[in-house]
Parts: sequence; structure tokens; C-alpha cells
Amino acid sequence: GASDYVLKSKLLNLVPAVLRALREADERAKRRLAEEDLRQNEKRFRALIENSMDAIALLDAKRTILYASPSTARVLGYSAEQLVGCLADELVHPEDLAKTIELLHRWPHQPGADVTVQHRVRHQNGSWVWLETVGTNLLADPSVNAFVANYRDITERKRTEERLKTLVAQHAAIADFGTIALVGSIDLSFLLEEAVRLVTQTLQVEHAAVFELNAEGTALRMSAAMGWEQDLIGRVSLAVAETSQEGHTLLANADVLV
Repeated sequence: GASDYVLKSKLLNLVPAVLRALREADERAKRRLAEEDLRQNEKRFRALIENSMDAIALLDAKRTILYASPSTARVLGYSAEQLVGCLADELVHPEDLAKTIELLHRWPHQPGADVTVQHRVRHQNGSWVWLETVGTNLLADPSVNAFVANYRDITERKRTEERLKTLVAQHAAIADFGTIALVGSIDLSFLLEEAVRLVTQTLQVEHAAVFELNAEGTALRMSAAMGWEQDLIGRVSLAVAETSQEGHTLLANADVLV
């Protein structure tokens, strides 16, 4: 009868409501999963950034620092808050600034392109640290809208390279000197002058001299020199005594750092 019709109409209205509720519950569950995935990704990303040996900075088109990762403190000694708002150029060594700016000026015109530069940057303690910086232009990416700079400390690597460079130069100088010494027609004075020249060139010093011990073993006479007044060569003598630096050097029978 009429009561049956009313009940059936209520059941017909109930079905869409149940389907809608199930659909909304499914959407809420998917949204919760997506939010949890996002939280986990952010947590992993944060752990990666905070524990990375490299530091990361975001710069705007004028090279003002917008963001600095926590690793900044490990690499440069600054907190992230100290760097944000600073102009990156102000931290670069004056001798490296022109090279760095030249590369960075090409950066804005190459969206997505990477540039790599090695330069000295001022540490928070006032010293200069060698960095290798790899920058990527993501200004055109609306989710980033910045230059991304990944940088690492390569100071020790640069020191090792300089030591190797010096060793190679020293070995080359020794080889050159040996070649000259083997030429029988070269007189001793020229050989000593060449030795002094190679020492100043290889060690990058301004002053060097060769002293000869006299026959009595009591004095050292300057026989060749660079960086000294030329009229002193052959005239300057140093007395040799056991208590003097010269005497100790001659009697030590070992290398002496003077």
C-alpha cells in the first residue's frame, strides 16, 4: 500500500547517499595517503639536505641569497640566517670575483643549464675556502624560481694539487740543472748563477744565494745570488763557528731548516 511506496522511495534515495559517502571516504583515504607520502618525502629530503657534505643555496636573478641549507655551517661556518639576504658576490675572493661574475652573467640566459666554477669564498672565521660550485638555472621553473647552487669544500684538494705542482716544478728544475751541469764547457760561476735562478723560480721566492766554504773551513763567501745587491756577490762572508747557524748547518750532516 502507501506505506510500502514511501519505504521504497526512501530506499531509492538512500542508495545515492551511500555511494556518495563511500566515494568521499575513498577520496579522504587517498588524500591521507598522499599527505603521508608527502610528509615522508619531505622528511627524507630534509634528512638528505641536512646530512649532505655539499651545501645548497638558492639565489635570485641579482644573486641575492634566498635560501641556505643547514650544511652551510659545516662548509662556511655561517648559519643559514646569516647568509639569507646577502649578495653572493660579496663573499667571493677579489681575485676570483671577475671569473665568477663572468660565468654567472651567462647563467640567466641559459635556462636549465649548469655552470661549474672553482673559487675562493670567505669563511665565517675570515679565512678563504676553496669551493667547487655547480649552479643550475631554474628561474623558469615556477616551483623553484631561483638559481640553485650546490657547492663543496675542495680546499684540501687544491692544496694537494699545489704541492704536486711544486714537486713537478722541482723535479723539472733538477733535471734542467743536471743537463746544464753535464755540459763540460760551462764554468762554475755560470752554474751557480743558474742554480740560484732555478731555486727562486721553483720555490717562488725573491731571495736566494749560494755560499762557498773557503779552503780553511772558517768562512762562507757569497758566490751567486738573486734578490741581493750585485756588488755584494763575492764580498759578503759569514764566519763559521760551531755556535753559529752556519757552523751548525755544516756540522749537522743532515737537512737543516733555516
